Amino acid sequence: MTRLPWTGFAFALAFFYVVGTPPSGFFFSELLMLQGMAHARDWLVLGVFLVLLMIIFIGMSRAVLHMLQNPRPSEAPISEPRERFDLARGELLCFGGFGADRYFST
Repeated sequence: MTRLPWTGFAFALAFFYVVGTPPSGFFFSELLMLQGMAHARDWLVLGVFLVLLMIIFIGMSRAVLHMLQNPRPSEAPISEPRERFDLARGELLCFGGFGADRYFST
């Protein structure tokens, strides 16, 4: 995160959203599934679900935190990274599905 702090920050936010930390939509959907399993008293499915969520979180955490915290290997070519935000590209990325045909029409 020292070389590309904005990219690393965005990557970390995306990771936390995907693994279902509150207040993301994934968190609330998982919470509702857990509540449904508990109300149905389906303890085996609830336990398997929690174990699988734990495995997914640990596996993704190991990969993502390794990418965010470890420095570049010494044998990698040295180049100066640069971060820049191009507003036009960001707008296309965020709103590309809404009227994208006007940008790409021939």
